[in-house]
Amino acid sequence: MKVFISYSHYDGEIARRVYKITKGRGLEPVLDEKVIAGGEIIDEKVKALLAQSQILIVVISPSSVKSPWVFYEIGRADDAGRIIVPYLTHPGLASDLPIFLQKRKYFTSIEELDRFLASIVQLRSPDSYLMSLYLSGLRAVYKSRSAIPNYFEYFVRDATSDVRAIFVSGNFFSAVTFENIIRKKPEVSFRLLLFNPKLVDIRNQDLAETQYRIQPSEWDTVLSTVCQFTNMRVRLYDEYPFWHLIIIDDRICVVSFNPIGRLGYNTSPVYVLENNKQDGNLFSAFSQYYEILWRTAKEPEGWAFSVDQ
Repeated sequence: MKVFISYSHYDGEIARRVYKITKGRGLEPVLDEKVIAGGEIIDEKVKALLAQSQILIVVISPSSVKSPWVFYEIGRADDAGRIIVPYLTHPGLASDLPIFLQKRKYFTSIEELDRFLASIVQLRSPDSYLMSLYLSGLRAVYKSRSAIPNYFEYFVRDATSDVRAIFVSGNFFSAVTFENIIRKKPEVSFRLLLFNPKLVDIRNQDLAETQYRIQPSEWDTVLSTVCQFTNMRVRLYDEYPFWHLIIIDDRICVVSFNPIGRLGYNTSPVYVLENNKQDGNLFSAFSQYYEILWRTAKEPEGWAFSVDQ
């Protein structure tokens, strides 16, 4: 596995230290001063080296945050879907990071970086478990939805352009002050899929012996609330959704299982999938699943309606 080291030449000594610990972990570090010969066209060589690397370690320092070349290398790596690992020479530099780097796990000591490198050595095996997780885009796992306070707000707080979501019913929204979230983000487009309220009674017959019954009155409250906002669209679908989804921008998909029965909100794990643009990425699969449901779902027959209509 090749590891490209991006740095400002003012930080050459630090870059060489990163090179040393990377090589010590059995990985193949790529440092320009060691692999670019005199007379070579630098940008073409850098493109080729980045294309061959699986990981980019970028040394973030007061010098590198001002270096166009460093950010060129970050951009190339990001476009190629590579793992980007910021290493901060000073912890205080975290506030100077661009937003797209602040969202990534970064390290502030060479010891932390070394432990990270040790943890990914297993990725060298193409059939390893860690490789499969990496390719799938898995970024985090939470015990359950109930384990995350203000669950919906927690994940959409960083949304900048659009949020797509699938819910079984609307009772969930009052707990997370859904209305306040929309008010805070007028620039964000929200698309919400809800289980068709006219089918609730039919569905509840199947759930009669469980603790997962759906209350029909929930929809009037939700629809009457969201109709106030021009950045919110709602559609209704007929099939019970076995996946609960929140898709934020084109970056993150939060997914959990909606089991029928006593298992549910308190016990279903929550998986956070990142759009890493790799083959086998589950973000793409769930995003396509959502769009198929959205295209086949129905517009509500008026914002305020009763299940009895």
